[in-house]
Amino acid sequence: MIPEIGEVIITQGNKEEAREFIEGLCVSLSAHYMIEEHMHGPGGGKAYMKWLTELVNAYLDNESRDVNDIKGIQKRLQRNYRRQLLGPVIKDLLNLQYSSDFYFKNYHIQDRKNELDAAKLLYEETFKKNGLIWKRNRKNDIFELEEVKYKDIMESVRADKVNENINLSFMSIDHATSIVVHKLEENEHIWSFYDPNFGVKEFDNYSDFRKFMNEYYDDLKSFEKKTTS
Repeated sequence: MIPEIGEVIITQGNKEEAREFIEGLCVSLSAHYMIEEHMHGPGGGKAYMKWLTELVNAYLDNESRDVNDIKGIQKRLQRNYRRQLLGPVIKDLLNLQYSSDFYFKNYHIQDRKNELDAAKLLYEETFKKNGLIWKRNRKNDIFELEEVKYKDIMESVRADKVNENINLSFMSIDHATSIVVHKLEENEHIWSFYDPNFGVKEFDNYSDFRKFMNEYYDDLKSFEKKTTS
């Protein structure tokens, strides 16, 4: 189902482009994690990922059941309903992913400037319609990659420095992750980190969050050394 949607709807029949970008949806999933956390509060992103998994499982579930089994009929109706929901959801995810993939593969081609601008607009508008506005970087470009220091990022999300909800997107050419900090009442906070490869981690105190992120960051650096050596 996903390849067909990617080929026919998103890339207008380009099979090669469809095959390339459907292999990973990290940018799109990370974006939707932030959106769901913003729309539904702490746990919203995790609930969305669980719901999405249930939709996919329902699509893959081809188990036959006795037509006289009431529970089986109920489950089949539920499965069919979820299957109907999956198409538009996957289309939305693929559209968002394709906009970033298209940009990173073609940003240096001047003849495609109009298409590049459209790709950036689609990505930005997805956030805007859900109540999130991008804070532009120094180059005023949401897809322009800038180097950030890990320590500076971690210091910026300390409890004593967070006065409002924070959504941070970390994106490279081939991967994306998200950090969301919710400021609750009475100086309470919820920190969460989402990596599409590993799932969601949530913390109700900064120390545990920082400890986890330090371990994640060290593992990431170790992996990069192995792949480049």
